[in-house]
Amino acid sequence: MVGLLGVGLASLSRLVPGAGGKGFPKTLTKEDFGITANVTVKAGVWNKIGEFRVPPQQAYKWGYGTPNLPYNQGYMYVLLQYNDGTNITEVKGKIRLVVSDANELNKTVVFEERSEVLHAATADITKQKALPEQGPLAREDDKLIIEFMPDSDATITAADSDIRLPVTVYPAR
Repeated sequence: MVGLLGVGLASLSRLVPGAGGKGFPKTLTKEDFGITANVTVKAGVWNKIGEFRVPPQQAYKWGYGTPNLPYNQGYMYVLLQYNDGTNITEVKGKIRLVVSDANELNKTVVFEERSEVLHAATADITKQKALPEQGPLAREDDKLIIEFMPDSDATITAADSDIRLPVTVYPAR
């Protein structure tokens, strides 16, 4: 009986992404989230500034690696800016990373932080905020969403902003 059950569970782990399969690290950029044009955001509310839809036969989780191995985990870089044609200024506020179903009816916040904390250094991970693998598994057609609550009404200039967020990808096979 135990032998049959073990065979069944082994087969299941190959069919369900993230249920025993090997994931690999990937970094998503502003373009992956569809942030290619300027985005207007309102203070006092969470504004969706970008989304990534999980492709067929894949599953994703925010972050990668484990905090037990600090050099083997993901690190974030997020810098949101406004360019008025003369000056480039930072757009400050709170950023959330969210996992959502395809219709955005069931959303889970995985991470929330002040924007100023997320761009201390472009390449030095000792100064960047870690994002180890966490949160629920986003399956095919689910979304990874970036939400932003600015300190004041603003416009984010896509060309002058930068987003690099780590994820773990679980292929179905």
